[in-house]
Amino acid sequence: MAYDKLSDYNKQRKSTHYKDEEGEDYLLHINKLLQQDEVAGYKDREEEYPSIFVFGLPRSGTTFMTQLLAHSFDLGYINNFMARFWLAPVTGIRLSKQIFGEKAISTFDSSYAATSDVLDIHEFGYFWRNWLRKDRISDILNSKENEGHIDWEALKKVILNMHHAFGKGWICKNIFGAYHLERFTNLLKKSLFIYIERDPVDNAISILDARKKFYDDPGLWWSTIPMEYHDIKDLPVEEQVAAQVHHLRKYYQQELADLDPGRYLKVSYEEVCSNPAGIVEQIRAHVRTHFDIELMMREQDVLEFKTRTYADRQQERKHFSVLLSRYSTGS
Repeated sequence: MAYDKLSDYNKQRKSTHYKDEEGEDYLLHINKLLQQDEVAGYKDREEEYPSIFVFGLPRSGTTFMTQLLAHSFDLGYINNFMARFWLAPVTGIRLSKQIFGEKAISTFDSSYAATSDVLDIHEFGYFWRNWLRKDRISDILNSKENEGHIDWEALKKVILNMHHAFGKGWICKNIFGAYHLERFTNLLKKSLFIYIERDPVDNAISILDARKKFYDDPGLWWSTIPMEYHDIKDLPVEEQVAAQVHHLRKYYQQELADLDPGRYLKVSYEEVCSNPAGIVEQIRAHVRTHFDIELMMREQDVLEFKTRTYADRQQERKHFSVLLSRYSTGS
């Protein structure tokens, strides 16, 4: 089933909006009031600190990867409290620091991108959706054509003032930003995009499970859309999911191929699980080499994670393997 508004099918995202008894969105109202005062106080700041952005397919490990970086590096990140102030992020950062101090928590636990602890990481979707103008499916499908309607300099000013509020760089999941990789890397000279990949068959099964979990009808679309959305949205469920995985992987690879290799890193979900310390050191070395910045460590304990696979679901694995192979060969 197809929709136009992203919010119509992205029902799995935890909304940061709240409504009172009259149905008014009071948190949005508060955000708009705070935004006026906050923007007036923004200053023109130099880009002193790095921005590390994580992206990848849905169910590829993006939240887990962001949690690992937030756990490992002494960098700022948006927690569940700060995320309530998506139109006034500096206010959210300052309030969080006043109430909770510099305490950081990464539980490495999440449910389809949502974390439960108030100090755990949040993907900050409303912030990115607002600034990158991603309210409708058509906004994504026309991302490149619509870049001229995004206020890039204002977005840069917000982010640099967030840096100042953190007193350091930051880490954030940025799925919508993946539609504007070149523009982002030109805008923020010290930004690094980390692309995490997962075995495509496991990825497809996990997306299918997400549909079954959140909807009565698994035919309803779930999460990120590729540019071929209108061509695949009416396919049978398994074919639709396989096409989603194939086309998104292909799109991300094409976008990365046009970037300076110093501005991105590719990592695999499987390696992040089996060798998290090695991945963290790889990122640290990359930032040191290409940005001349030494990322300070927050935690240096030994971490071990179990890779989530679907080895016991052989029938589904075979089916998705065939479908993905067809897309890869064009048959």
